[in-house]
Amino acid sequence: MDDAGYYAKISSEITNSAENLSGDVEGISSIVNEISSSQNDLNASMQGISGHLGEITSASGNVASQTADVLDSIEKLRSTMESFRV
Repeated sequence: MDDAGYYAKISSEITNSAENLSGDVEGISSIVNEISSSQNDLNASMQGISGHLGEITSASGNVASQTADVLDSIEKLRSTMESFRV
């Protein structure tokens, strides 16, 4: 094979390799974009969960406070009922 043929063959192989590499890079880029999108979705979900946990914590505090108020009312009612016993 003469030099011109050899260089043409090498040039063709390099072009094919470059095209394959370009396709692989595009595939990797697409995967990275999908990962980024999934991370954004996960972050949004975690923020939602965090917000709901905050609401649950607040509601639990309200229930505890109201339970204490009910127990106090029951104790006052018992005391009042005892004052009416003959």
